[in-house]
Amino acid sequence: FQAEDGIRDVERSRGLGDVYKRQAESGVRVNAVNPGVVVSNLHRRGGMQENAYEEFLEHSKTTHPIGRVGQPKDIAEAIIYLASSKAGWVTGVTLSLDGGRHLTCAR
Repeated sequence: FQAEDGIRDVERSRGLGDVYKRQAESGVRVNAVNPGVVVSNLHRRGGMQENAYEEFLEHSKTTHPIGRVGQPKDIAEAIIYLASSKAGWVTGVTLSLDGGRHLTCAR
């Protein structure tokens, strides 16, 4: 089953490549952001108690090499850049906005 899954993934990525190419030819750029831990209400709305959330944020500082968790402004500024003409040659990118966490083994 794993080999078949891999083949399907390759087929999907080829298909996505075709989609990206058609979009780019039309002047449409397709990018994504992949944030790490960012201060928000997500966990609280999911039922996490305030003290547990504060502990989670403190621990997350140790799992992000930059030594802090993200702020909404960190993500917003990157999205504004990707949407701007300054990123006119950027397409097909997934931007990791995680203080370097993607470079480490999650702890």
